[in-house]
Amino acid sequence: MKNKLTFDYAGIQMSYSMMYAGIGAFISVFLLANNFTNTEIGLVMSAANLMTVLLQPSVADFADRTKRFFLTDLILFIGAAVGIFTAFLFFLHGRSIVLFVFYVLAMGVHGFLQPLVNSLLFKVEAAGYRLNFGLCRAMGSVGYAAVTAVLGSLVEKFGVSAIPGATEVSLLILIIMVLLMSRHYKQALTSSEAKDEALARTETAREDISLTAFIRNNIPFVILNVGVIFLFFHLYIISSFMIQIITPLGGNSAQMGTMFSLSAAIEVPAMIAAGILGRKFSSRQLLKFSMIGFILKNVLLFLARSTFLVYVSQCTQIIGYALFYPAMVQYIGESMSKGEAVKGQALFTIMMTIAGVLANLTGGLILDSIGVRMLVLICLITVVIGAVIIVLMADRAYKGKR
Repeated sequence: MKNKLTFDYAGIQMSYSMMYAGIGAFISVFLLANNFTNTEIGLVMSAANLMTVLLQPSVADFADRTKRFFLTDLILFIGAAVGIFTAFLFFLHGRSIVLFVFYVLAMGVHGFLQPLVNSLLFKVEAAGYRLNFGLCRAMGSVGYAAVTAVLGSLVEKFGVSAIPGATEVSLLILIIMVLLMSRHYKQALTSSEAKDEALARTETAREDISLTAFIRNNIPFVILNVGVIFLFFHLYIISSFMIQIITPLGGNSAQMGTMFSLSAAIEVPAMIAAGILGRKFSSRQLLKFSMIGFILKNVLLFLARSTFLVYVSQCTQIIGYALFYPAMVQYIGESMSKGEAVKGQALFTIMMTIAGVLANLTGGLILDSIGVRMLVLICLITVVIGAVIIVLMADRAYKGKR
């Protein structure tokens, strides 16, 4: 049963990332083709991220408290909503408020999925089945790499309708994998060897804690996540405005897809090895070490005078984001009580999303007013600030075994 659940969860991580590879990574390509300005593209992403920030706490709180719906039910419902909003992108053309609204809705609702997908791991482990999160998250990178590798060329050949098309295909895979996970999870709960342990752990996991109480009890963790805002500023800039960054260097949408694919593919070995690294090093040590990768990436991007160094900068993902993300999930799992698990993941996601609001709100304005070079320099400065905060707070915010 453990192998089945691992396969299911890996598939969910993969398809979730594949969905973002479409409407997220190629947002500038889609909206520029529909005559949106850089500033307006930034506003679309900012509005979507703001929507996620405002509503995600309520979604996470509902997921923590509900006894009627399991996480897989919520993921299916939210995924279906993303699919509906994305379908409108096939028919909306040109610079219009209607296209603006539906892109915001598709991206904003997609943001609700991340803490639920991450927290699904803890629910499965509560049933007595320990999954390799690093391996499963690596499949997310594989899916993202696969979509971005081909989507740039598909856009060049068939136009921007390939972008929502890729998202809808990815959603179909997500639905299939979630249904499989739901079926196998229910089987796991009824198995004689897991039932007693699952019931005991589930009762522990039902600690009732409000969002306000969670924040009050975890102030150092909140400060650490302020560092996440600064750290992730550049990731949203690169995700949303990569085409604008590489065009002056001679790049195009096909090369952009290759760059995104390379950065995702390079994450895979580190994420697969996350379980091994987690036994040799503490989550705090991995968080601190990953800061080197984030800083190096932005130094190389700032120094780039051709697309070559941009490719090289994307390769630093192996010691940056690829180490940071599973280490952060492990850190939250070790440092939070069972009843705080979803809220801890939600806070992490909210802070990343706030970074997206700030990055996309200011990124387009900076591009239109003072250009690419200043935008990349600001990314470097914010990454350094974020890295310093995380290094200083990693030990203080940790409440698990030392």
